Amino acid sequence: MMKRILSILFSLVILGGLTFMVFQSIQKGIAEKKAQLEKQKQLNAMDRRLIVGVTPVERMDLDRSFSASGTLVARTQATVFSMVPGIVLGLKVQEGDVVKAGDTLARLDAAKSALGYQQARAMQAQARLNYENTKKNFQDIKTLYEQKAVTQNDYEKMELGLKMAEQQVNQASAAVSLASASWSDATITAPIDGTVIMKAVEMGDLMTSSQAMKTSPLMIIAKLDVMKIDIHVPEKFVLYLHKGQKCKIRVDAYDHVFPGEIDQVAEMLDAVTKTLKVTILIPNEALSFQEGTVVHQVERPLKVGMFARVDVVLEKRPAALVIPIDAIINKDGYDFVFVHKDGKVSQRLIKVGVTEAKLAEVVHGLSAGEQVVVLGQRALFDGQSVRLMEEDPFKYYTNWGKVTP
Repeated sequence: MMKRILSILFSLVILGGLTFMVFQSIQKGIAEKKAQLEKQKQLNAMDRRLIVGVTPVERMDLDRSFSASGTLVARTQATVFSMVPGIVLGLKVQEGDVVKAGDTLARLDAAKSALGYQQARAMQAQARLNYENTKKNFQDIKTLYEQKAVTQNDYEKMELGLKMAEQQVNQASAAVSLASASWSDATITAPIDGTVIMKAVEMGDLMTSSQAMKTSPLMIIAKLDVMKIDIHVPEKFVLYLHKGQKCKIRVDAYDHVFPGEIDQVAEMLDAVTKTLKVTILIPNEALSFQEGTVVHQVERPLKVGMFARVDVVLEKRPAALVIPIDAIINKDGYDFVFVHKDGKVSQRLIKVGVTEAKLAEVVHGLSAGEQVVVLGQRALFDGQSVRLMEEDPFKYYTNWGKVTP
């Protein structure tokens, strides 16, 4: 009897536990359902409009440009060679030194040249002595010939000997001049005023015969006050090019635009590329810029060999209607933008004119002051309701060119 009572009690305990677990599960399901309903209610209450960034259509001066690139060189530079072989016994300059025309750059071993000069002088002296003796003999023969004491044949032989002696003097004098020049060439001087930008020799180096034949330079001297760059312009832009035309030059070393102008425009196009060679000059003036609290002053900022990008201003568009080029969407060959007004956007077909860097001129389709979408425009459709960003969209998208008046 007692066992039966215990069995019943045990069954009741298990049943109660199961009932409690079922109740807890039901309560949890109800709570989750309420949370889902509340979340859905909150979502329904939220503004589902797309957030976009806009910027106004502005009027500003715009330049139509052609871009090219090239390597900077000095406008004036001279390559210095050794005219004679020899060992470098003296080196007067280093890279970066400023020199004047005629300054001594280096001296070579001139022993052989000196011996050659002395030998040539000795031969010249001998030739002159021979000429004087021959001349005296000729005068004697001439007197005898006039007295009919010698034959005409003897006279003509002596006259020919005098002419040959004179030629020997001239040849000896030329040899002296050549030997003197060779001796002088052992002293290498600066051909122009400028800065030594490259030096390829050191003390004790042997200048070989091949180097003396202008195959290997000793130094390069350049005037660094004005730099030069050659670019090649496509044929379609030839009409816009002329001497004195303004250009903008940029190099990676500085966040700065250097002014330049066209110095020469070639008269003949390249037969293969159909491009025209254009030479641009850039004044290499002192540049001052600041990094943090440090102010830098660079005397000659542009260096020979720098890679440079050039924008040639082909024509100017004053007071043009301008928008960021990234606001424009091209589809099937047509350009359009989205214009924002009263919380909605409308798709607007436009005609684009001149473009410069990150800006584009609009010649038809927009008016000054209208708001064009520059952020989120590719997800829009005509007539869509939108919300505006509370912050400037260019704060986060610095690669876009913001329009400023």
